[in-house]
Order: sequence, then structure tokens, then C-alpha cells
Amino acid sequence: MNGRVIERAEYADRLARFGRSAFRLETRRQYNVPYEREDFAAYLAGNPRSPWEAPWWAAWLNQIAEMTAAGKTIARVRIIEDPPTPYQRWELSATAAYRQVGEDIRWLPRATAHTIGLPLEYDWWLLDEEQLLTMRYNDADEVAERTLITDPGEIARHCAWRDLAISHAHPAEQIAGR
Repeated sequence: MNGRVIERAEYADRLARFGRSAFRLETRRQYNVPYEREDFAAYLAGNPRSPWEAPWWAAWLNQIAEMTAAGKTIARVRIIEDPPTPYQRWELSATAAYRQVGEDIRWLPRATAHTIGLPLEYDWWLLDEEQLLTMRYNDADEVAERTLITDPGEIARHCAWRDLAISHAHPAEQIAGR
């Protein structure tokens, strides 16, 4: 894939300023994000906080609410293990908050993702079917590289993968209720 490596600030700016639609494919079993650590640890200890009580999470949810109120579409498919990892169970616990602000999150079993041929070696955002932001991770589950891709062939391929992922994924509520 040809593209240009970008810094976190440009990545965040592009994600905040898309015009119509944003779709993300999340492929990791867990993520190691510094601002999440305290809340994830509390969840593991049996003292979970509502996403609205975590400032970083509430800020993201409020941003999504503003975008969806403006008519933008935000969706994602998360690849899930069987059984889900502790991190994935934590993400599932926030299903109602995401739904409340208008983000459509679906889950796709990893075995199905392999069978249908989705790329699972990186995460990505598809913005307005014009920009692709890929994220590659290191062995510590931290973002190692962000790349911006605008090649029409790569965009078309990722649009097809998005459609395939959505068509095979399950609404979060179905997974959370298991």
C-alpha cells in the first residue's frame, strides 16, 4: 500500500473533519492506550466506570454525538475472539453509550473475518470513501505508525472490505447479551 506516514495530530484532524461518513475496522485483541489504562484496570478489578464518567471517553462520545447530529455516519466493526478477551468485554460494556450517540458498532468473529478474507494485520478508518487512515501496531499493542492513503484502487478495495465486514458482523447488543 502506498501512502504517506502521518503524525498523530494530522490523523486526529482528518478524523475530526471528515464530511459524510467514517468507518473503522478494529482488528486487535486489545489496545494499549495510555489514557485508557486506569479505566480498564478499574473494569478488571470489578469497579467499572460508565464511559460518561471517564473524561477521555465522554469527550469522544460527545464528538460522535455532534457529528451524528450534523448528519454524519459513523460505524465500526470490531473483530472479536471466541471467547472475547477482557479488553473486548470492556469495550462491549460501553455498547449502550455508543448507540446513544449514534455510532453503529458491530462485532465480527475472528474466524469469520479470516474466512471472508479481511485484512487483519492493521486497523483502518475509511473517511468519505476518499481517505484511508491505517494504523499499525507494535508487539506492546501501541500504535507504531499511521498512514494516509488516497489511492483510488486502495480506497475501492477497502470500501469492498468495509461492505463485507458489515454484512457479516453482528450488532453489539447481540454479542453483549451472550
